[in-house]
Amino acid sequence: MTKTSAKNNGSSKSSAASSPAASSPSSPRMKANPYNRKQGSVIKSIKNSNGIVTKGVGIPDVAVVFHKKANNTYPAYLGNIPSYFEADESKMNSCNVVIFCQQRDADADEPLQVMNKSGNSYPVDIAVIATGGQCEVSKAASKYAATLTEIARTDCRLDWKYGTPMFMYKGDTTGNTVYPLGSYLLSYDCVTVMKCIFEDITTKELFLQKEDKDAILLSVFGDVETGNSVIEGIPDDVFESL
Repeated sequence: MTKTSAKNNGSSKSSAASSPAASSPSSPRMKANPYNRKQGSVIKSIKNSNGIVTKGVGIPDVAVVFHKKANNTYPAYLGNIPSYFEADESKMNSCNVVIFCQQRDADADEPLQVMNKSGNSYPVDIAVIATGGQCEVSKAASKYAATLTEIARTDCRLDWKYGTPMFMYKGDTTGNTVYPLGSYLLSYDCVTVMKCIFEDITTKELFLQKEDKDAILLSVFGDVETGNSVIEGIPDDVFESL
């Protein structure tokens, strides 16, 4: 009888120890509407974030990156973000960014000028991503957007008058027609990218000796004659410095 009673007491004690009520003398107070405020804040941030979109240029694993405001009508203002980005080689490499530059005017080899609501004209900042097959362009663009946001919140936090911007990758917008790199970049910037993504183009002389020179010019400029004209117009020392 005594043994049975002791066994029962042990079982009862074990059961009480595993009971949530027994281990918590008082339950923590909970929100009446959990997550609502946080969720609303996140949704608002996503809705108002600047959009990062990419366009393919007919070269594998290479894309031009455009920065759009939330309403998708104006280019997003980047402030000093590009200069901080370029100064950090680890950020450039981790996001597969080969160059920050300005978008080319469709009618001339000059920067495109866009007018804002105040009537002021300004050039449009773009970037070029080249992954070399290490990852998908979309993955690099997503990391790029996150890094823009990080720099805006840290290095450039004093640049913004109306709140720190957030950037999000919103997809590829190449469409059915693929335009070459030379449709978006100034000629000298095209040569800079060309030297970054193709082998053995450290000097103008080496490039002119390449067997696949015409194929490269065609892929970058969309036309061999146009490409040759650009290369011939660049002094040797300038070509090496690009």
